[in-house]
Amino acid sequence: MSEINECDHPKCLEYRQVAALVCHDLDLLVEAIKHMDSVEDIKNQVFHTQRQKDELIKDADCREMRYNATSMLFSLGARQSGTGSGE
Repeated sequence: MSEINECDHPKCLEYRQVAALVCHDLDLLVEAIKHMDSVEDIKNQVFHTQRQKDELIKDADCREMRYNATSMLFSLGARQSGTGSGE
């Protein structure tokens, strides 16, 4: 199987960032829903998550900021758990 080269087109980075953040938001959504009692609360949270996704697509600065912040949190978490690179 041939190796896939990293895409340097600006849209590739945008799509990777959006996909990573949407996956993260879905994980958070599932955790939030576990603690909600009403269908209305769940519905509101789903719509909020959808609005966040739309904002990530439309606003490059918002996307970059959230992506960098989320990456930093994962990096810190990996270091604390001893699963970071070089350990």
